[in-house]
Amino acid sequence: MDSTTQNLFEDGPPIPEMREMIFEEEQLASFLSDLKEFTKIESIQIKGGETLYADEPQLKLDDAFTALKTGSVRGVQIRYNHNGFDWTDTVFNTANDYKIIRCQHPISKR
Repeated sequence: MDSTTQNLFEDGPPIPEMREMIFEEEQLASFLSDLKEFTKIESIQIKGGETLYADEPQLKLDDAFTALKTGSVRGVQIRYNHNGFDWTDTVFNTANDYKIIRCQHPISKR
């Protein structure tokens, strides 16, 4: 499953494009491999409960996703750069698969 939304405000910039995807275990493994090989990861944040967020600057991608798969955390958010764009992917473990919300941000001036 894959869906895309993009909204506009009359007097402001467009809202960044957001996509929602459902991945099975094999697709998630490929996604993690691509993140490691083709992106520059800026930060990894875990969601521990209804309101608990923990920013772990030293948290490794594999450790964050192990915690997600075992149910130790509810979600993992990865901020990264790929091809000149900043992206934010938030991954949740559902009953049978993984839900990913992806947001592409405007090209950053670095």
